[in-house]
Amino acid sequence: MELLDVLNVLDTPILLVNRSGQLEWANQAAKVTVCSGVDLDTWNNEHNLPEGYSYIMHKGPFGPDRTLIECIRLPEGPDENTIWALKQENTELAELINSSLDEWYITDGEGITLQVNDKVEQLYGPLVGGLVGKSVFELENQRIFYPSVTALVLRHRTQQTVLQNTVDGRRLISTGHAIFNPDGSVKRVISYAKDVTELELLTLPGRASSDATSQEISQPAPFISGSPAMRRCMDLALRVARTEAAVMILGETGVGKNRVAKSIHDASQRSGGPFVEINCASIPEALLESELFGYERGSFTGARREGKPGKVELAEGGTLFLNEIGELPLHLQGKLLDLIQEHRIERIGSTRPSYLDVRIITATNRNLREMVANGTFRADLYYRLNVVTIHIPPLRERKEDIAPLCQVYLEHFVHQHGKGTREWSRETIDHLTAYPWPGNIRELENMIEYLVITTDEPIIGPHHLPKDLICAAREAGRDRAQSGLSVRPGYDGIDRPQDAQDAQDDHARAPGREIPGQTLKAYIHETEREMYRKALADGASTREIAARLGVSQSTVVRKLRQFGLRQRR
Repeated sequence: MELLDVLNVLDTPILLVNRSGQLEWANQAAKVTVCSGVDLDTWNNEHNLPEGYSYIMHKGPFGPDRTLIECIRLPEGPDENTIWALKQENTELAELINSSLDEWYITDGEGITLQVNDKVEQLYGPLVGGLVGKSVFELENQRIFYPSVTALVLRHRTQQTVLQNTVDGRRLISTGHAIFNPDGSVKRVISYAKDVTELELLTLPGRASSDATSQEISQPAPFISGSPAMRRCMDLALRVARTEAAVMILGETGVGKNRVAKSIHDASQRSGGPFVEINCASIPEALLESELFGYERGSFTGARREGKPGKVELAEGGTLFLNEIGELPLHLQGKLLDLIQEHRIERIGSTRPSYLDVRIITATNRNLREMVANGTFRADLYYRLNVVTIHIPPLRERKEDIAPLCQVYLEHFVHQHGKGTREWSRETIDHLTAYPWPGNIRELENMIEYLVITTDEPIIGPHHLPKDLICAAREAGRDRAQSGLSVRPGYDGIDRPQDAQDAQDDHARAPGREIPGQTLKAYIHETEREMYRKALADGASTREIAARLGVSQSTVVRKLRQFGLRQRR
């Protein structure tokens, strides 16, 4: 499917005109609005564009001689919601047109697939069959693709980026955007994906395999960047990936610095080359030079008879990732500087230099500026390495990502350990969100694996959590309240995601409704059913219910059937 096919399903009128102003193409929305009653053979955009629209020109997608015209209907009155929604849709369309994408996937506001391009079936496998008309939630449950980026967008109502798995074992970096209706409901979700299957897989922190040259990981990791802080981080990472600039990644232990480094490599022109990681803190200082730069035969007692290449040589044509660069001894910092400046190294015991083509990415949780000031890190090396700095926020500063991370890790470990269905209770997610996670994603991963292994019940409740985690979560919440960051009536020391908090407040206001241990999914289901039941009790028609709830009439009919509710005759 080409770009015109994608634009044809949008409700926004779109025109394609040539340099002379002649109309070459119009989507379905334009034919029944902007072009209605117009002789298309005599079209000229200087005379035929009707009033009542705002016209936005998009250059580029179809060459310098053609222009896409986006037609935005002007509101009749000062409706701020309408204006805001139109701006949102225009922003998303601009991103859609200006992005170079491999796969298109468009759904409605309930996750029903509306249109896909030809690339999709290549990515999800030829046995999948037609996807149009199917729910992404069902496709996710069937493991056609998981996690579903569209499902995450619908749950959290923000842009989401994930590392996605498919039914035939492919790996995709998938990003989804929401387009909103004037009433704030989701109108469309448009997602796109890049296939990284042929590249080396992104890694999970702390799960090294037996391959010492790359420390690859045998299991896939969730790749979630839905929070604004993490989106900014990954946007910068993908932008710098297209260059050869040196990158320094900063962040606390366990935030996933190696995964970000790997994503930069995978998105770069060096993706076909090796990605070699070495942790400068995990190798004894006496062995670090030989590990990095290698040695010739007979260089020292215990050396291999045939010599050994260093990690730097193994990264030829690819990327060398030096984790914990702050632990590199001073006498090796000079050799690393030679590699960066001259692309030259010498093995231990060699008198002949070797010239290499290697990109270097470094990472640390130490303050290198202070080390430069103290004389424990070379200033010239620091400025060579620190061309672009990417700071990965700790998990406590990206709380929006905790719930989706919990869900993806839960599914991963349930599958890995052969457990039955597991779900989170709403209260458990509240505690996990409030907890400050000093060990970051690595600690979260370990905690969820522990819960999957030790819990035999289908619902993981607060009583399954370690007591010290609950105490720390409550203490962190009280600290936030005392600092003025989170003060509200009835505050209990737990900071909840906003949608969960709203649901709890509504639940607390409803008389006589106590649902201990109920999952968030079950709570939402019951609440939704109650809304439809009350609407029917008021004698409203399906059309009136649709208008009241901000959904389509077909959705109302489907929901009534799903909930077993009938209209009064």
